Amino acid sequence: MRPNSYERQKMKGLIYRDITLLKLYLKWPVLIFSMIAFVAMFIKRFESLSMVAMLPAIFVYATSLIFDDDDKFNWEKYLRTLPVSPVKVVWSRTVVFSGFVALGTAISFAISMISFVFFREQPFAEYLKIPFAGLLIGAIMIVLIYPICQAVGSPGAGIAFLLLWGMLSVSMYLSYEKFGSLGAFVSANSVVFWCSAAAVLTFLPIISFYLSVFFFKRRKIH
Repeated sequence: MRPNSYERQKMKGLIYRDITLLKLYLKWPVLIFSMIAFVAMFIKRFESLSMVAMLPAIFVYATSLIFDDDDKFNWEKYLRTLPVSPVKVVWSRTVVFSGFVALGTAISFAISMISFVFFREQPFAEYLKIPFAGLLIGAIMIVLIYPICQAVGSPGAGIAFLLLWGMLSVSMYLSYEKFGSLGAFVSANSVVFWCSAAAVLTFLPIISFYLSVFFFKRRKIH
């Protein structure tokens, strides 16, 4: 087997290990929160979809808890014995993080579409903005939290997540107070919003990835 093929096989093994553990740990929390968001949709309808937009970010935080498992079972010691480069190790977990953001976005999209079909309180485009906002928030969470996880593990990521979630919640509240809806805020600040979205989804992930590789190499294993 060629070295590159061997590395790819090991990467698949790392991804499979993380997904298997996360499916075991997160099945019920994810299901419960999704049901709460679904029920809230029928109580406050369109206004409750701001909670739905946070699903991808919550999934990122939940995924970061895998680093607790790493510390508990000395997983990183084993990782450093494998003939796999740090770039491939970091990339494999990036795939896992991205997969759970995609899952959160898919659930957010499904709930938004159900809300549109039943209530139609806003134009269809407004409902589409909810899962897109969730995807953007989830991407921001990966970009900011993943390097912290590689540097200090999940406790630091938990603090960062709470701070970021608080900042996002305040920003969303202020946008509703001033513009009446998240969609109106986006429309009124379309240039800033789309430029920020392009930067987050294009440049910041690259910076985040190489910061994560740097911290993985520098992190001391006890």
